[in-house]
Amino acid sequence: MAIQQSAPGVLEAAEDRTLKAETLVTMIRSGRPVRIDGAIIEGDVDLDGVEHPHRLILTNCVFLGHLHLTEARFAHTVDLSGCEFRESLNLFATRVDGQLKLKRTRICRGTRPPIHHNFDQIEVRGRLIGDDVPMVQVEVIDNGIGIPEGQQARVFDTFHRAHRDGYRGTGLGLSIVKRIVERHGGTASASANDARGGTTMRVSFPAAD
Repeated sequence: MAIQQSAPGVLEAAEDRTLKAETLVTMIRSGRPVRIDGAIIEGDVDLDGVEHPHRLILTNCVFLGHLHLTEARFAHTVDLSGCEFRESLNLFATRVDGQLKLKRTRICRGTRPPIHHNFDQIEVRGRLIGDDVPMVQVEVIDNGIGIPEGQQARVFDTFHRAHRDGYRGTGLGLSIVKRIVERHGGTASASANDARGGTTMRVSFPAAD
């Protein structure tokens, strides 16, 4: 894919829409601002642990492979609006100091119907609960693929994975969350969102005096 420089330090996609994953990785790891719209990314994009000091704009792109951003650090906005991920999007422990834009994104798995993730509809709520023992409760509510019935409690077990077919992971993330919360005297739980779909993840900690 031809890459053109439209402004000092800004890389943009040119006419050919196909871009090799390794080329994109090199562009981003170089630490320069990247702005690409409407490209088809071939291969797995491995950006685990990357530190990027500028804006990263990859809009309306189709990722044919996996996009890994585990433990990546971005100093400014990351815009993935309108992108389609044919395999997976991994944002575990990713830090974005600007805005993370994921509107109109979707994940497709082979011939299966696309999974639409309206990330802009994720809600985070906090409130004070309890009378005798005040607790601070934080809820993260999404409308994603959800957790199969009967597994809401088991997802906190070490190495348990609710979705094994086609989804990467080790089954450690939520078990670590639960251990941290419990060591601070709190609780962690998950429940289904019957009306809108998805899951509500809930943690509660003893309120400070």
